[in-house]
Amino acid sequence: MSNRFARVFREIQSEIKGPDGKMYYGWWNVAAVFPCVIFIFFTTNQMLQLMYPAVENALNLSRAEVVSIYSFKSATAAIVAFGAGFLIDRCGVKPILYICATMTGLGFIFFHFVDGKWMWWLAGIPLGFSSIPLLLATIVTPESKATSFSIPVPT
Repeated sequence: MSNRFARVFREIQSEIKGPDGKMYYGWWNVAAVFPCVIFIFFTTNQMLQLMYPAVENALNLSRAEVVSIYSFKSATAAIVAFGAGFLIDRCGVKPILYICATMTGLGFIFFHFVDGKWMWWLAGIPLGFSSIPLLLATIVTPESKATSFSIPVPT
């Protein structure tokens, strides 16, 4: 059993290495993104069980309204992700990082003032726009292209 494991491990290791014998830089990006995705999405989705009833009670909303707002925020993040890599390559990492970090911070600050359904919508939209570009901007290395994380847009 251990001999088979060692053989499979060597095969995987040889596939990971690039033509120059070094580990392909894209795998470092995958290794960096994996814990971020687990932390961001898994913990958030686990916390929703606790958050939804509190939001329903505080804002007097139905479960459908609360979930639709969260779904809209997630859909916004998914749509923005298509062009995020292009924007990072075009504008650079620092401007996108600063803009998205500011938008995320303002979105979280705005959550403190939510007192109704439309305020809840307005608080979620900046977070949807800034979450994926912020994640991409933190993991882009100088030798990688951010467009590898999104759909290429012709220039």
